[in-house]
Amino acid sequence: MAACIITSVPITERNDSRAHVIPSALGGRLKPYGILSTDANQLLNDKVDLPLVKAFQPLMTLLGGSRDRGRNPAIKVTDNSGEIYSATFGNELSLTRPKFVMDEQADGGFTLEIEARSIDELRTLLGQFKKKQPSHDIEKILQQAKIVQKMPEGPLGIQLQLGPAVTYPAAFVAASIFAAYKNLDVHSGLKTYIKNFDQTAVPVNMPPDTFYFYPPKGAVELACEAGHSIVLIADPNRSKALCLINYFNIESIGVVLPYYGSYPVSYSYAINIITGQEFLPLIAEDLVRSMKWEPTHVLGEASLFDVTRVRIEKIMYRATLRVFEADTIKIVEKELYPADGRTLTEADFNRVIHEVAKYIIFRNTLGQS
Repeated sequence: MAACIITSVPITERNDSRAHVIPSALGGRLKPYGILSTDANQLLNDKVDLPLVKAFQPLMTLLGGSRDRGRNPAIKVTDNSGEIYSATFGNELSLTRPKFVMDEQADGGFTLEIEARSIDELRTLLGQFKKKQPSHDIEKILQQAKIVQKMPEGPLGIQLQLGPAVTYPAAFVAASIFAAYKNLDVHSGLKTYIKNFDQTAVPVNMPPDTFYFYPPKGAVELACEAGHSIVLIADPNRSKALCLINYFNIESIGVVLPYYGSYPVSYSYAINIITGQEFLPLIAEDLVRSMKWEPTHVLGEASLFDVTRVRIEKIMYRATLRVFEADTIKIVEKELYPADGRTLTEADFNRVIHEVAKYIIFRNTLGQS
């Protein structure tokens, strides 16, 4: 009978729980049974998974990443003026909260400045005005109102709370879960670490044998621009196994585990965040085995900042292309459908080309501003 790798309790049909190697909210699909009890899974979710999800959720939402259940939540983005907008993939930006300002003038008149996300919300806000000025007709005010579409000022910014305090604990746990899934040994310090782990402590207690590990180009390659991967390579000569965790093609973390086998083995798993398709990464196994399994970068190192920045820029560029593709599809659908069985004409296609060109000019204008 298998025992939980965290609590050591025997796993039964009643307490068996699917172990998320990578959280579902970040596109993970690999969830083996027979490794974690229900209590242990909840413990890991609270201590390890949730901080990781919060850290990477903006990228998941901006990419429109695929997940096996639920939807990616809206995220907050901020423009140069400090205005906060709500953003979700495939939808227009919206204000996170409405604004209502009424100024009384010296002549007894008044001005209203309202920022609303819809006409219905505008009516609701005008209801506040009507309580103070019951004689006024809301519908008449709406007809006389000057409605302006507000655009963000300058580029939009998001915050990514990445760093070892979040990614190291998650990678440390994920490495042991993946090893257990492949019938290999988990880290000897796993139970003690999780028992004493406190995400709110300052500084956060870092897991043992966990470090930034960025192997040279060609060592591990993914067949997608945005993906997660896990590579486990066991070496009997070292009596160790290296588990390499890669989040979003951005954070690359190594975890060294014990290995008591007699033969070299390797296992891998990867998933395309956008499509949800699982695949096997390309691994130059001999190259990884020949390397020293120790940190390739340390926190604060300039080269670590550079490689992380470049990887984030690639993901953001991919997200931009995804938005462009989604917007273009909307334009085509709006202009051509429903076709109702009719034959599309050259005028139909010219109209689509015209609207797409207007959209491209609009996007370029935003980019220049």
